[in-house]
Amino acid sequence: MAATVLFEIKKKQRVTTTKKSPFPLIFHLGCDDKQSIVTWQFYRGTLKPDGVEIGTPEEMKNLYYMGYFGKGSLSRSAPNKGTANCNLPPKMSNRRYERHCRLASAEAPEKRDAPRTVLVKQEEDADTTAKAADDTQEDSFYLTEDPYPIDEKLQLFFEEAYFLSFGLGCLIVQENGKDLELLELWQRLCTLCPNFPARYAVYHHFRTKGWVVRTGSKYGTDYLLYKDGPPFYHATFSVLVRSTEGAELRETDDRRFRSWTSLGGLVRLNLNAMKTVLLCYVIFPSEVDLSTPECVRSLRIQETLVRRWALAEEGEKVRQAAHRTHT
Repeated sequence: MAATVLFEIKKKQRVTTTKKSPFPLIFHLGCDDKQSIVTWQFYRGTLKPDGVEIGTPEEMKNLYYMGYFGKGSLSRSAPNKGTANCNLPPKMSNRRYERHCRLASAEAPEKRDAPRTVLVKQEEDADTTAKAADDTQEDSFYLTEDPYPIDEKLQLFFEEAYFLSFGLGCLIVQENGKDLELLELWQRLCTLCPNFPARYAVYHHFRTKGWVVRTGSKYGTDYLLYKDGPPFYHATFSVLVRSTEGAELRETDDRRFRSWTSLGGLVRLNLNAMKTVLLCYVIFPSEVDLSTPECVRSLRIQETLVRRWALAEEGEKVRQAAHRTHT
């Protein structure tokens, strides 16, 4: 009988970017009078209540395109607001420009940054909107000053930030101007993020397996797993993190699994988007100290694929396999 295909890694048809290093590790080779010296680049971020922010453009670019860490604060994925064409001012919608005008009028002038030149998309009138859209028609913009400029930053979620600090050793996180040691950062993240030890253990587990791990909130899960990165492949798995404790494997309460109906709906939602749900159980020993990152070594991870079983589809597969066997 033919083997059942449990999942499929689907490649994107149009790829406009090239693959880079899987991790943002940049080494520099130097030398003194006696020996060669190898140094590596550090990145700096600021701890916020909902993640870690990176503000330097070059660091933002390296972190995103070398491993696809984080997302732009003003963009859906890559931090590219105002960087699409370096020879032109950044573009913005008329709605966003009006919102910036309202924010500028509500803030004292001495607290505002200097205005910057931008291209604002002209608002179409009713007659223009009613006409059929022409694929060759280009949007029209006018040049003006943005009264309330906002710099885009790279937002790392907590697991990404700690992996860069603890797993790769290339990120220094600050809070209130003070550099946080790895132990301090771990304890702060455990305070800010519920179930952080389990979530980080799963994130670290899949990153070390070569997957690019992104947030899965759009599909009701914890993470999405990509081969190589979002520009090259569609997400293959939607990962749900479950925690179990002790020798009896007692599961912690999770409102997403109050019934089989809710789990079935989540599986169907992801199946319609060509993704396979992967339950990732993090097994905590009976006595484990979660106050230090060393506890990650003690946690065991068990993966379980969940797929919808349709009688008509699966029955047809069995009949086809049986037919091939007899012929």
